[in-house]
Amino acid sequence: MRGAVREFDPETAVANVETLEMARKDTLAPPRVLTSLLSLFAGLALVVALSGIGGILALSVSQRVKEIGIRIALGAQPSDILGVIMKEGMTLVAVGLAFGLAVAFAMSNSLRAFLFHITPADPLTLAGVAALLAIAASIACYIPALRATKIAPSIALRHQ
Repeated sequence: MRGAVREFDPETAVANVETLEMARKDTLAPPRVLTSLLSLFAGLALVVALSGIGGILALSVSQRVKEIGIRIALGAQPSDILGVIMKEGMTLVAVGLAFGLAVAFAMSNSLRAFLFHITPADPLTLAGVAALLAIAASIACYIPALRATKIAPSIALRHQ
């Protein structure tokens, strides 16, 4: 580039020659780093939240061993036990999603600088994220609920 400019006009000074791609990378580097950090922290928050939901339900199941054992002894099907525990967990998830969507909608304008080609309160994006979180949370709820279906009534009735 410098050689071509010197051939045309040797008096012209050429400094900071870079391609458009390099200029674009330099311009987008800070938002990309911030977005990557936000994504990392969001992923960690998701792991903590899912382990919290699983832990709460596991504690609930361990505290209700006698009740679950009596239900099974009286003829409750594993699907009934699974449904009760899943309903308890998914109620927590529904409350959390409603609160989270309200906060996300309220905070969406503050994230405008990090959003490219979508509006801050894009309904499709919010619905997709809510669906993804609901699916992940239902898996976290399913594990303790499945353990509850395997409780043997004879052991549960002797449980202290």
